[in-house]
Formats: sequence, structure tokens, C-alpha cells
Amino acid sequence: MVSDTRESYGGAAAARASASRAIARRETRLEGLGICTLVVGSVAVVVFFIPDLNRLAWTPGLIAIVLGALDLQLKVSRRRYAILGMMLGVSAFSWSFAMVLFGSAL
Repeated sequence: MVSDTRESYGGAAAARASASRAIARRETRLEGLGICTLVVGSVAVVVFFIPDLNRLAWTPGLIAIVLGALDLQLKVSRRRYAILGMMLGVSAFSWSFAMVLFGSAL
């Protein structure tokens, strides 16, 4: 009788431990989204300052904006990486968009 009770508690504890490990793996996997946002936003700014490619900086800028919004919506990783990456993406996107609209006047 005692062994049946221990097994039932052990089974529940094992299930909880397994569920917590699955959640930790999911959080670790999604934590890279903020870092990815920061990297793509930085690439967008760098691409903007390359003379012949500055009109194409809107693409990684837009990708950084979308990734940052997704990361902030999921609320999994550190918010500062997502916010900083979105700021870089917005600046590169707006600068590139202005270059396309106004041409060489800038």
C-alpha cells in the first residue's frame, strides 16, 4: 500500500519535472529572437551606410521591426534586445525609405 502511494507521487513529480524542462527548452529557444532582432537591425544600419546598397536597407529594417514586435508580443526574452533591434530597424527603414522618396537630395 505504501509503495503504491510513493509511485503515484513519483509519477506526478516526474510529469511536473518533464513539463518544466519542456517549458525551459521552449524559453531558451525563443530567447534568441531578441538577439536576432538586434543583429538584423544592426545589419540594416550597416547596409544603409554602404553607398550603393543604402536603398536596400529597408528590407532588413522591416525584418527587424517584425521580429522585434513578435518578440515583444511573446514576452519570452529580454525586452531590451528587442527594443534596441526595433529602434535600429525603424531608423534604417525610415532612412532608406527617405532615400527612395527623395533620391539624391539627401
